[in-house]
Amino acid sequence: MRTCKAILKRRDSLCNGTIGLCFEKPDGFEFKPGQFANFKLDAAIATDADGGTRALSIASAPHEKDLMVAMRMRDTGFKRVVSALPIGAPFFLEGPFGDLTLHRDTARPTVFLAVASASRPFGA
Repeated sequence: MRTCKAILKRRDSLCNGTIGLCFEKPDGFEFKPGQFANFKLDAAIATDADGGTRALSIASAPHEKDLMVAMRMRDTGFKRVVSALPIGAPFFLEGPFGDLTLHRDTARPTVFLAVASASRPFGA
């Protein structure tokens, strides 16, 4: 597992209640589509009972210059801190992890199941 520093470049509103976090891609950080990484805040920054690390899916393409993730904004300590951090703030990045890739056999059906940690609980 590789750990490196990623610098926050900007925050974009993607849609109602969802933001995109754009980071400078660390030198040598390579990933495949469908992978995720752990984004960790400095230990001195208080967040919430779940700590200062979140696993976030990488939303940018591997060839792009910057690294982007999308995050649904809910009222948690981690997300409050992230929304208030200044541009230029460092995150520690661990990964990438996961292997969500498709097979190339077009005659074989593909089934997709999706579960999102950014979604609201059923019935909320």
